[in-house]
Amino acid sequence: MQIIDILQIDDNKEHCERLKTLAWRLGQKQGIDVRIKDFQTLEEGYSELEREIKYKALILDAKCVINKGENEDLEFLSEALRRLDEINRKTNRIYIPFAINTGFAVFPEVKSQERSIRERKGEVFDKSDEDKMLAHLFAEIINAANTKIEKQYADVFEVFDKSYLESKFRKKLLGILKNLEDESQSDSILQDVRVIQDEIYNVLNRKNSNIVPNGSFTDKNKHLSGNERSYQPTTTVYQTPAISFLANTIYRVASSFGSHAPQKPANVTVEYWEMPSNYAVKSLVFALLEQLLWFKKLMKKP
Repeated sequence: MQIIDILQIDDNKEHCERLKTLAWRLGQKQGIDVRIKDFQTLEEGYSELEREIKYKALILDAKCVINKGENEDLEFLSEALRRLDEINRKTNRIYIPFAINTGFAVFPEVKSQERSIRERKGEVFDKSDEDKMLAHLFAEIINAANTKIEKQYADVFEVFDKSYLESKFRKKLLGILKNLEDESQSDSILQDVRVIQDEIYNVLNRKNSNIVPNGSFTDKNKHLSGNERSYQPTTTVYQTPAISFLANTIYRVASSFGSHAPQKPANVTVEYWEMPSNYAVKSLVFALLEQLLWFKKLMKKP
């Protein structure tokens, strides 16, 4: 189950406990383990936010205490936004999704800050709409994670930006990269790796059947390598030996352990037989990224 850590700053402890219960209940319905840690002052909460990178979202009261030992401050919200900018810079965050959760949504102190809040990817919610607020944050957390991944692999995601592959394959690749450390997802990752690889060949075939003809994977891979014999190509070469080897490895391993249930050899003693480790799964994912870059170059050709 995916874990989402959220940091809340609100000086009403009773309200904080109630929101934790609500968030946990709504998260369970979506297969998410939501954990909210609350602080009663901006000083304490932001010290934690700067120190710990695990937090995926932030919930702020509109009227709260800035520093320990002080009273509620009407300047709390403007100070919270200012310090949030500083923390995002220090921690190299693109942004952190956040919500203003208040019983004073129509107060001038809140209304005057609405533009600044939205510029920072935040939203204002009344405390009577906390289920709506949490649903918004869950969606924004996913968007923020996707943005981070797409920025990290911008050269690969260009294949979707240029519409070389449909958006449904973008979602599959995002899912693969987000779940890369989760070994329980290995077989579904391998399935999706093969699906994307198949689509690469389908798109190239529709673009130009001279590049990728119809037929089996073996026929396609042999054709792309120039129908080589003894490592001497006899026709046009469309891929390097590295791409050929990587593509073949993706196909063989992902087919055996992702698309189909692994079949042990019959009538022989098998000393070692198990699902590939997370290291092997990762290597196939990065092989797919390399194949996507190769695909992008071929798609750019007239």
